Amino acid sequence: MLGREQVAGRRGPTFRFWEWENPAVVIGSFQSLRNEVDAEAAAQYGVQVVRRISGGGAMFMEAGNCITFSLVVPETLVDGISFADSYAFLDAWVMAALGKIGVTAFYVPLNDIATDQGKIGGAAQKRLANGGMLHHVTMSYDI
Repeated sequence: MLGREQVAGRRGPTFRFWEWENPAVVIGSFQSLRNEVDAEAAAQYGVQVVRRISGGGAMFMEAGNCITFSLVVPETLVDGISFADSYAFLDAWVMAALGKIGVTAFYVPLNDIATDQGKIGGAAQKRLANGGMLHHVTMSYDI
């Protein structure tokens, strides 16, 4: 895992863009699969169901129609910042980039990125026992 490699000093902080090849629903580590996903419909339509290690809500992913990125950094990066404020801190660059392309976005606590038209993305975090942390975001733009 990137977090273990980073904390062990074998890898620096990592910024990674990634996407799914096939449709998927990704659920948070504390969510109930039965309450979040119609498993029968997912199977019928070829939608993969995956549980991630971080919390947060369920998200539908579709190749080519969402932007997903992860930051793997030392937890010390957010020392002195509350857990709630760490989301906006780690995504400040995203908010600035959205503004530069004409999207007026704002953070809705705890971890949603929204516009006046509604939610466009969400962030999730996992603080790792070894001193690292994973912060990742999915933003949908054409689903």
